[in-house]
Amino acid sequence: MSSIFESIEHKRAYPANVFVVNLGSSRLHWHFDYELMVILKGSLQVFCGPEPYSLHTGDIVLFNSRVIHGLKHTGEDNLCLFIQFPPSLFDTVLNHQQEYYFYLNSTEKNFTPRLPYEHFTKLAVNIGISGRQHGIAADLRTHALIQTLAADLVEYTEFDIHSSHHSNGIDSIGELVSDVCLYIDSNIQDEKLAESIIKHFKINEKTLYRYLKGTTGQSLKGLINAARIEKSKQLLRESDKPPAVIADECGFYNEVTFYRVFKKETGITPREFRRGGSSLFMASDVKGYLNSDEHIIANLLYQYAENIDISKVFS
Repeated sequence: MSSIFESIEHKRAYPANVFVVNLGSSRLHWHFDYELMVILKGSLQVFCGPEPYSLHTGDIVLFNSRVIHGLKHTGEDNLCLFIQFPPSLFDTVLNHQQEYYFYLNSTEKNFTPRLPYEHFTKLAVNIGISGRQHGIAADLRTHALIQTLAADLVEYTEFDIHSSHHSNGIDSIGELVSDVCLYIDSNIQDEKLAESIIKHFKINEKTLYRYLKGTTGQSLKGLINAARIEKSKQLLRESDKPPAVIADECGFYNEVTFYRVFKKETGITPREFRRGGSSLFMASDVKGYLNSDEHIIANLLYQYAENIDISKVFS
C-alpha cells in the first residue's frame, strides 16, 4: 500500500468524474481532486489520518485535495459511488493559493454538517444517476448538481481554508511520507528495510512513526508489510515462482513468515490466492476497481434516490 500520485482527467462536459464500482483495495495514493465516496453496499476499511476506520452501507466521506488515503477490501462485497472534482471548482470564491479542507465523514461525530448526511448522500446519488446518462441535457443537469454539491459543502459543512501549494505538490510531511513509500517499493527485498529507511532519510524513528500514523494511520512496519504483500500478490498472479522464492524476493525472512503475514493481511494463504482467490483483490495499480453489473448499479442508485432510508433499500 505504497503512496502514489494519481492523475485524474475530466473528459466530460462537466468538471467531475462520476462512477460506481466494486472496489477491491486501493494503494495509498493522493491526487489534486476532491473525492466524494458513498458506500452503496457492503463495507471498506479506510486508511487516512491517525487511525484506520471502517465505512459501511450508507456511509459517506469526502477525501480532500492532496490528502494521502487508501482503501482495503473487508471480504464483504461492495458497491461504491465516487465523485471526483477539482479544487478549481471554487476558484470564483478563493484565490489560486487557497483551497477548502472540508470535514464530511459520516463516521466522524466531531464535525456534523448543518444538514443531515442523507442530504449529501441523496445529492451524490442524483449526480451518479445523471452522470451515467448521455447527451447535452444530462451533461447540463450533472454540471448543475455538481455546482449544488460545491455550494452545499461551503454552506453546510465545517471547513478550513488551507494554502494550496499547487506548485510544490503535497505538503512537506506528505512529501516525506510519499518518498518513504516509494523507497519501500524500490527496496522491497531488503530484510532490514525499516533500519535502512531511518538511515536513508536521517530521521528519528519516533518522529517518522508520528508522521506516518498521522498521515496514513499505519506504522512503518504496517506500510512495509502492505507493500510486500502487494508485490507478492503480483508475483503470485503473474509468475509460477514457488512461494519460497516469492518470500525471498519480497523481503520476508522465510516462507513461514510470508505465509503468516499474507494470511493476516488477506484472510487466505498464498496458495489459495494463486488458485483463484486473487479475484477478490485489485490489480497492481492505484484504484483496484473491479467489474460490476450495470443493471444492479442502476437499480441501486434509483432505490437510493427514491428512498434514502438504507434499511428499506435492502429490505
